[in-house]
Amino acid sequence: MNLHYFFGHENNIGDALNAWLWDALLADRATRAENVRLCGIGTILNHTLPTDRPLVIMSSGVGYGPLPVDRAQNWDVAAVRGPLSAHCLNLDRDKAITDGAMLLSLLPGSAPAPRRSGILFIPHYMAVDGAAWPQACAMAGIEFVDPRSDSHAIIAKIRSAELVIANAMHGAILADVLRTPWIAATFDPMSNSFKWNDWCLSMDLRYRPHTLRPSTLYDAVKHRALPRSGDDLPHPARGIAALSRQFQHSNRAAGLGTRLLYRKIASRAVREIAARLDTLEQRFATGPSQRRIAEAAAALHALASAPAMLSDERVFHRQRERMAGALLTMATRYGLALHSGLGL
Repeated sequence: MNLHYFFGHENNIGDALNAWLWDALLADRATRAENVRLCGIGTILNHTLPTDRPLVIMSSGVGYGPLPVDRAQNWDVAAVRGPLSAHCLNLDRDKAITDGAMLLSLLPGSAPAPRRSGILFIPHYMAVDGAAWPQACAMAGIEFVDPRSDSHAIIAKIRSAELVIANAMHGAILADVLRTPWIAATFDPMSNSFKWNDWCLSMDLRYRPHTLRPSTLYDAVKHRALPRSGDDLPHPARGIAALSRQFQHSNRAAGLGTRLLYRKIASRAVREIAARLDTLEQRFATGPSQRRIAEAAAALHALASAPAMLSDERVFHRQRERMAGALLTMATRYGLALHSGLGL
């Protein structure tokens, strides 16, 4: 069974889980059901999905790009990430379970650490370059976690932390799976609130992100100039159906080629200008640079005292059981063996 997930130029904690989690769950995934492709963790249910063989959808989500046109004939949907994804794809509500990272809780050694200490900050992987988050975190007494680093190491840190401040959605998801309290933080205009809402709704949570300050002039210029994505939907006040329609309308409002070309050109131009301005500031005016880092550190320090989130234990165990059931059903259907010792 071949895997399909997003693989970019840089490692990314959420997508990187696919590289090892499915093989930790399925003993013979690589040698069985060769004519089927498994769509795993990630916001990958869009027009770019491969069509060369049948697809098993196992916890993937909607959120980037137009929806797939032809999905009825060769899809076997075991689960999608949340109710927004299910509504957009006209699926039965029972297909909306939660993000596949929940399956991590089935692995041996994934129980919450008995002793916890320290606060982590996990930015989105695209918000690391050009920023000064390691310096800001050091000033705030918070540990910076690079989301592009080894996913096993990140999981170990989250498991033993007392709090996670997450700009990366899978930083929050992994924290919730490992029962570590977390706080959602945003500062990046390219953050996708639609997918955050999709997952939060799956766990009976409300997406309430706190705003951070940019740590560099590069960040400040980029965040002001780049267009937002995800329709900027901070909470589902309008309901699942309304949010789904708004997302689909947004993706139909402009031609795909024009939309992608505009974003690519705009993003590149803004980043180049921001980088040059940042270089000039650091060369000729170090005071403002240090002040931005200090302000970002102060915002992080203050945020660490904000009310943290964690899904209710009953909801967590209900969704864990549903994901385990979806995994078992999928494995049985395709003749796959589960590893022994899983918490099924």
